[in-house]
Amino acid sequence: LTVVAKAAAGTSVATGEASARSVAFALPYDAVKPTATFAPSNAAPSRVTPIPFTFTWDESVTTGFEAHAGGWLSRVTVTGGNISASSIVTPNSKYALSVVPTPAGGAKTGTVSVAIAAGSATDLATNACDAIVYTHAFD
Repeated sequence: LTVVAKAAAGTSVATGEASARSVAFALPYDAVKPTATFAPSNAAPSRVTPIPFTFTWDESVTTGFEAHAGGWLSRVTVTGGNISASSIVTPNSKYALSVVPTPAGGAKTGTVSVAIAAGSATDLATNACDAIVYTHAFD
């Protein structure tokens, strides 16, 4: 949404003084929430451990996924595995992590879920993300 305001040159009603034409300006409005796309490096079901994942935000995120050590990692929850490595591929945009599956009860197959909680990342316009969950099978 862009709002443009213009005023023609003329005379002020209140003071009777002449006024110059105002300069047009635009005020952008962004109501789109950031979202992340997950991509495992292997097809499901994975037979490789650890399972390498990347996730990429569709726009730059400024809060919650800062580049300081471990800050962004506290916003990621893994179920069915443990994070063995992590890195920032592109600050505020692309992240990578490796997950070692921990199958329940000694099973040889299962799933690993990687989740980002709602509101844990915001964009430049302070729009907060919705919850994002990616589940990947392994055997």
